[in-house]
Amino acid sequence: MENPWGNLWSMIGGVNISGNSLQGGGTIYLCNDFSYTPGEVGNNYTDIGFNLPSIYGWVNAMGIGNEDYDWVYIPVECSTSANSYAPVGDELWTIGNLNGTVILATGGSYGQKDSCGPFYYAADRGAQESARYNYGAKLLYIPTKNSNYNANITRWQSHMGG
Repeated sequence: MENPWGNLWSMIGGVNISGNSLQGGGTIYLCNDFSYTPGEVGNNYTDIGFNLPSIYGWVNAMGIGNEDYDWVYIPVECSTSANSYAPVGDELWTIGNLNGTVILATGGSYGQKDSCGPFYYAADRGAQESARYNYGAKLLYIPTKNSNYNANITRWQSHMGG
């Protein structure tokens, strides 16, 4: 794989950040189904249990969602005095005291050069923003649990000794 991040910002579908200027960088919401609307938070969205920091800077700590979303790793602490070497090495672009709703993008664009990375997040863009040289998207394959899926999992477990 060549350049898995760093040539285009990749918008993360189904993740919206919303705030009323009292939640720092905003509350993170995930869509419960595939009926998501970029830039809107409706009944099919769930608060994952923490807010984005209001500081635009280097990521010091990652948050883990509540027990239903313990697979989510999004920044919860940033500093302007850290650097690209420690502890995470990537930045968060956020809006301090967000009043509205924004989308989440990751990776960075070629203009950010060596600042790009897998945990380089931008939570400062509206859903309507676009620039063909800066934003992109990736296809996502979501497997369905059927007999082939279950057989492959069983085969993998057997191979791994489990």
